[in-house]
Amino acid sequence: MVDKREIDFRKKETGKLLFLKNGNDPEQLIRIWREAVPAPTFITLTELAGELVNGINTEVAYDIDAFVTEYFLDKSWDISEFTNLRLFFVAQLDDYLRRIKSTMVAEVLADFPVEIHGFNWEHFDFSHRRATFVPGGDYTESKQKIIDSLGIVDMSPNTQRAPHDRAMRAFGLCTLCLTNEQRFFKEQFTNFETFSYRFEKDHLAGKVADVLAHPRQYVELGLDTAEQFRKNRRSEDFAHFMLDTASHIRLGSGPRPAGLQDFFVWPPTKQG
Repeated sequence: MVDKREIDFRKKETGKLLFLKNGNDPEQLIRIWREAVPAPTFITLTELAGELVNGINTEVAYDIDAFVTEYFLDKSWDISEFTNLRLFFVAQLDDYLRRIKSTMVAEVLADFPVEIHGFNWEHFDFSHRRATFVPGGDYTESKQKIIDSLGIVDMSPNTQRAPHDRAMRAFGLCTLCLTNEQRFFKEQFTNFETFSYRFEKDHLAGKVADVLAHPRQYVELGLDTAEQFRKNRRSEDFAHFMLDTASHIRLGSGPRPAGLQDFFVWPPTKQG
């Protein structure tokens, strides 16, 4: 976190809107599937991928494991205990959906005077578009870029319950974060709609246009959301969470703690 007194908010009003995100080609992944897996698996992957894209703004896109398990069950295969198969489909479909989302966001942003930074954008043609593409990226250097920016555009992973790293950095640096709609923000911020977009081109384009048209308003919004977030959270909370996690893991996988009841068998002799 940075003290807001160290930030030049007037300078931010004239700064750029940034999309700090690596890209990847969804069509390339489909070609990989076609070559790498058996035909029945390829067909299943493409069917599931199509359904996920159709439900990109619904809850189905945020629990891919349940989505995959239900799909197989509908075909009379119960894979609830077949962890490796579930993980294979979940990982592949998660990658595909991220590629679809990042490419869609770039397609919208490319028509605005913003900056897009990242690797793996070879599949996207930035020529004759208004956005400036900056290949590569450096996490440390991006801190000052965020501080000087009008705001950042976030595209979260396929999650609902916790903010992505980009959003957390924006809160720490008192900067606007324009991000996709997520349950976390709906539950934590009364004004979540002002900085949230749906994965629909027109909706995102409208949000970006409004930010660029009213920079002072959105710089102030970035500061407001940062202060809302900081009010009930401390930077050391994560360290305490990890220490508590380690304690629980030690108990669950370690030897019998001294002094427990004689009749209590621990560790258990059978897995139930």
